[in-house]
Amino acid sequence: MADFMVANPTRQILSAIDLTAWMSSLPDDDQVLLSMRMAGHRLKSIGKKLGIRTERVWSRCRRLGYELAERAQLDIPSSRRLYETEQMLRETFRSRGSGQRA
Repeated sequence: MADFMVANPTRQILSAIDLTAWMSSLPDDDQVLLSMRMAGHRLKSIGKKLGIRTERVWSRCRRLGYELAERAQLDIPSSRRLYETEQMLRETFRSRGSGQRA
């Protein structure tokens, strides 16, 4: 499906078509979110545009990433490893927010 590193142009075209079909099947807000993210917008500006908190933007991006990975038949890291990574990121942002260096 979403196979970006293939030499066969037919597979690349089919992969792009599949990605387009998947995105067009999403709700409008998710399409806007992904389009803005792919264009390089930060989570905060996406949240302002959609009227939702930055944390919600991040969780929706993550959920959509899981959906796309599953559709592309890619391995998804274990939930425990993801949980540990999320905890580490939260601690990092908390310490930066309080003026400390991580």
